[in-house]
Formats: sequence, C-alpha cells, structure tokens
Amino acid sequence: MKISLNKILLYILYVYVFLTPFERILEFLYGIDTYFKPYRIAGILLLLLGFFYNIRRKGFFAFPPDRLLYIMFGYGITYTIVLYLMGKHVNLGGFANSTTQIVFFLLIHVTIKRINLTYRHMYKILNVLAAGVLINTAIVVSDFYLFQLASRVQGMTDNSNYAAVQMCMVALYFIFLILKNKFRLFDLHNLFYLAAAGFLFFGILATGSRTGLGIIVLCTAFLLVVMTDWSTKVRLVPFGLAVIAFVLVNSKLVDLASEASTFNRLQGVETDVRIPLWTAGKNAIIDTWGMGVGMAQIVYNKANFKKYMMPVDPNIANMVDSRGKALGLHSMYMEIMVEMGLIAMAIYLLYLFYLLRYQYRMYRLSGRRQEHTLLIILLSTVLLMGFTGKGIMSALFWFMYTIAGIYFIEDEPTSPEKAAA
Repeated sequence: MKISLNKILLYILYVYVFLTPFERILEFLYGIDTYFKPYRIAGILLLLLGFFYNIRRKGFFAFPPDRLLYIMFGYGITYTIVLYLMGKHVNLGGFANSTTQIVFFLLIHVTIKRINLTYRHMYKILNVLAAGVLINTAIVVSDFYLFQLASRVQGMTDNSNYAAVQMCMVALYFIFLILKNKFRLFDLHNLFYLAAAGFLFFGILATGSRTGLGIIVLCTAFLLVVMTDWSTKVRLVPFGLAVIAFVLVNSKLVDLASEASTFNRLQGVETDVRIPLWTAGKNAIIDTWGMGVGMAQIVYNKANFKKYMMPVDPNIANMVDSRGKALGLHSMYMEIMVEMGLIAMAIYLLYLFYLLRYQYRMYRLSGRRQEHTLLIILLSTVLLMGFTGKGIMSALFWFMYTIAGIYFIEDEPTSPEKAAA
C-alpha cells in the first residue's frame, strides 16, 4: 500500500496540533527548559518534508493575503536592525529569539496551506486539538481544585492566558457540535460534548482569565443566534433546563465555581496591572512618533521598559528591574504598535480584514455555512484574547491564522496524480 506524501504531512500536522498545548511538557516531566519543544520538533519535520510540497501548483503563498504577514515582519525586522545600526540600545538576544520564532511560525503557516485538506480533515484537526487541550485541562483542574498548587494555573501551557484561550476554542467547538446536532438531549455525543464543555469551563475559571470567561459567554451567545432556527430554539429550552438543574443539585459544582480564580480576580479588577502597562505602551508610541522601539525591545529590553514604566508606576518598574527580563504589555495589539510601530499594525489589520472577508465570503457562497461559522468564531476567539494577552509568539494563535485561511476542498483526492491535476 503506497502512502502519499500528502497523507504523511497530514499525520505530522495532527501531531503538531496535538502537541501545541504541551509547551512545558519537558520542563514539567524532566525539568528541561529547551527551545526544542515537542511541537517545534514536529513543526521542523513538517518543514523538512513539506516545505516544497505543491509549491509549483499552489505557489509559495497558497493564500495571497499571507504576503502581508511577511511584509509586516520583514518591516519589523529591518526597522530593528536600522535602530541597532543607528546606535540605539537593542537587546540582540531577545531580538534573535523573537525573530527565530516568527520565521518558524511563518514557514509553518505557508507550508500547511499547501497540504490538500478537506472539510473532513478540518474536523479531524479540531478533534486532535481538542484531545490535547482536554488532557492539559485535566492537569489544570487537578492542580487548582484538588492540589491547590497556585492561585492561577496553566498546566503544560506557557502561561495561563494561553491555556484559557485553548480551552475557550475547544469549548466553543463542542458547543458548535451540540448546535449542529440540534440539541438532542439524549444523544450520547451531545452528552459527551456538554460534559466536556462544562469541564473546560471550570478549567477556564482555574486559569483566572477574565477575558476567557467573557469570550466563552459572548461567542456562545453568537453561536446560538446564528446557528439556531426556531425549531432548534424550542429544543434548547429542555436542554438548558436540564443543564441548570444538574448544576443546581450539585452544590459542589457551585462551591468550586465560587472559589475559582477568575471570580476572585473579577473582584479585584480595579488593581489590574494592564492599565499601567497600556499607559506606558501609549507613552512609548508617542515618544517614538509611532515608529516603535524595535522587535522584542519591550519584553527583553529592561532599559526601554523602565524608561516608559517609571513615570507611570515606579513599583512595577522596580519589580521588573529585579527580574531576568522585562514584562510584556499584556496585549498583542499594543505590543505590535509599541515594538514595530503603527505601520506594522496597519499591515496586520489589513491582513485580518482580508482573512475575515474570505471567511465571510465562504460563509455566504460555499454551501458550508456551519463550518465557516465555526472558523469565524474560533478566529474571533484568539483575536479577542489578543486584546488582553499575547499572541504573536503563540503556536495556537498561528494555528488559527493558518486554518482560517485554508481553501478546504470537498473531497479527498484518491491518488497523488489526481491531487496534482
């Protein structure tokens, strides 16, 4: 039996996606902190075997707006090098680290899009992601509710906000599947999806992510409006009553939710560190005339961070000064503007416009409204999380940029020859 290169690349992609929640697994199991994280090893293998795959038929950019991402980061890298040549203080180690990661994600991004993927593959990819996230959620829930190891937990993900956005995406995927099945209450699949979504909800609470909590509520409401007709809304009534009754009769669930990190942090929202961070970021944008301080020159350059934070909050500035590296601005959009400037931000927003326009057009014209509703929701999840968290250096964020810009086909080619036709 001959296995096509497309199928081999597809299986490697499954492994890559499954491993994205396990950024800290080597550190978690063996105390090893290395750049060669398992998902990156899978990504390198994907590049070695698939970088030139289908390049003659689909071109380097299978999705033309991807050129904007290369322009954006090419501009940011060039601008930072110019700052260094002008004698500005540039943390070269941080710049090299960030540039290496960005180039890796960019190459993975365009390589995946040259694999022949069907809508059935889309569901399989999301199922694989869901499996990985559920395993990480089990670790998060155990650490927080059983062992009480910390006030906020992240499992094997790099930080708690990344963990929260993963859980939001998968919970929304399960809610989508329940809606797709028309709320059939005694359908075993629906019962599993409901239990998994509830489990993920408690995982989100354990991460302490207020943005994650807001996203899950907002996007669920959107799904209910877009995907339900009147007959489905009628089925929602007994389904919703059954869920509410189950929660109310289980007092332990109520107690767990009330003690969760997210609700505790909501009570202290006025002390949110993001406010001074964003104020310092705004000052940096003004001070550099909107050009930015250079790639990675806030997160890794403590001198820059102290310069703009000290007038805003000396306590944060002094605390960060004693750390090994500076503190991020807790907003993907703010960090892009502060580090690469308003020009890069404009290019990025133009890319997002084309990406969302493509999904909307496919929603209207492809006959696959449900699938493209799901992709719009999942993409919106990571974009909303970007307002209060990082994203550019996250494999999961890049995964969503990638999958939202793929031309999915209806049927899988039966042979490599047909695939190349």
